[in-house]
Amino acid sequence: MQNSFTEKYKQVDKSKKLSFLNQLLKKDTNLQQQFLEFIKGRTVDEITGVDIEDIRKRIYNELIEIDIDKLFDERMESHYDYDDEMDGDEFIEEVITPYYNEVKEYLEKGDSLNAFRQILSIYELSKLDMPEVSDNYCIFGDGFDIAVYYFVSTYPYKFSLYLEKMVLSLESKRMLLELLFNRHKLLEYNLNHFQSLIISLVDDSQVADYLLDILEENNLYSVNLALVLLQISTLLDDDKLFLKVANEFYLEDEEVGYQLLKRHKTKQDKLAFANVAGMLLEKKGSVYAPYIIENLDKEVYQILYIKALKIYLDTEFSMPHYKILREYLTPSERLEFIDNFKKGYTTSVAFYIDVLELEGEYETILNFANANSDVYELPKVLKPIVSIYPDEVFEIIQRNCDKLVKERGRSSYAKASELLRLMLGVEAKKEELTLYVNRLYNHRPILPALRDELKRFGLIK
Repeated sequence: MQNSFTEKYKQVDKSKKLSFLNQLLKKDTNLQQQFLEFIKGRTVDEITGVDIEDIRKRIYNELIEIDIDKLFDERMESHYDYDDEMDGDEFIEEVITPYYNEVKEYLEKGDSLNAFRQILSIYELSKLDMPEVSDNYCIFGDGFDIAVYYFVSTYPYKFSLYLEKMVLSLESKRMLLELLFNRHKLLEYNLNHFQSLIISLVDDSQVADYLLDILEENNLYSVNLALVLLQISTLLDDDKLFLKVANEFYLEDEEVGYQLLKRHKTKQDKLAFANVAGMLLEKKGSVYAPYIIENLDKEVYQILYIKALKIYLDTEFSMPHYKILREYLTPSERLEFIDNFKKGYTTSVAFYIDVLELEGEYETILNFANANSDVYELPKVLKPIVSIYPDEVFEIIQRNCDKLVKERGRSSYAKASELLRLMLGVEAKKEELTLYVNRLYNHRPILPALRDELKRFGLIK
C-alpha cells in the first residue's frame, strides 16, 4: 500500500499537491499549528515553554501523597469487588495521565519540543529516590520506588509511537536529540529506554550524521544504543560501523544478534553466519534456533544444524523437526535424546510418547506407564500400546480407576471413564471390560455421577 501511494504521489503535478495541502490546512487548526511549527528555525535555548524540573517536582509531590489505605477503604465502601486484586500501577497512572494528556495536546498542535519536555519530566521520576508510601495491602509488590521506575520508564517508547505519525522538520529532530542528550549529561538516563524514540527520529542521513557526532563527542558508544548505531550505519551506508557495532554487542542484545545474522545471510557469507550462529546458540539458543535452522547451510555445517534442532526441540516439542533430526542420528543416539523428555511437563511427556511411538519403542512406553501411572496424560501414554500389551494396559487402567472412584467427584469419574474407553476396541479384553464396567456401574452406594460419565464415554449403552 505504501509503495503504491509513493509511486502515485510522484506522478502528481506539484500544483495539485499544493492545492490538496492548502485545503487540508484551511480545515484543520491543529494542522495549521503543526505547519507553523514545522517551518520555524530555532534552537532549544531560544524556546521557552515547559519547565522540566517544575513539572517533575509537581508529579513527584502528587505521587508521594498517594494514600493507599484511604483509597482502599473508599473502594471497599463503594463498588470494589473483593475478588479483584488492586494494582498499584492504577494509582500511579491516575497521577501521570493528566500530564500525559497534555503531551498529546502539544503533539496535536505540532509542538513536539514541549511534548518531549513533558515526557522527560515524567521519565526523570525514574532517576529520583522515591520515599516508601504506606502500603499495608502490598499492592506495589517490590516497593513503591520500583513500581514508579518501571511505570515511567515506558513513556519514551509511548512517545516514539506518536512521533512515528508526525512530520518533523530537520530542526525539530535536532532539537529533540539535543535536549535528550543535554538531560542525559545531567541525570545519566538509561538510554536503552530511548532507543525506539531515537530510531524514530533518525530517519535520514542528515539526522544520522548529526547524531553520530553527538554520540562520538559524548563517548556514548554502548550496548544501550547499539540499535541506534546500527540504524545510523545503515543510513550512512557505513558497513564498517555496522560490523564494529554488531560484532561487539550481538551477544548482549537479541535484536543486534538477529541483524548480524541477517547481514551475513544477505551477503551470503556462510562461514561468518555459522560462526555467529554457534555463539548465539550457546548464549540464547532457544531464541535464535528457529532462524538458524531455516538459514544455516545444513550440508556444510551439519553438526551445528543438529545442535540447533536439539535446542529448538527442548522447548517446542515439534514432531516435524524431530523427524528431520532423527535422520541425522543413530538409533541409540535417538533414544538417548528422547530420554531427556520423560520427566518434563505435560507437553514434554506427550512429545516423549509421540517420538517413542514413532520409533516403535512400545516396551519403553509400557515401562514408563508402569513407573508413572499417576501421570496427568496417562490416556495419551497408554493409547499407543493398548493393542500391543492389552493385559498389562488393562491392569494399569483398573488400578487407576479403582483409585479414582475412591477419590469421588465427577472429574475423577471422567478420568476413569476416559481410561476405560481406551479398551473399547480391544476384542481380547471385551468380556473383562464389560464385567469391570458393570461392577463400577452397580457400585454401592450408587454413584449417579459415575454412571453419567460411564454413559457419556460410551461404556454403557
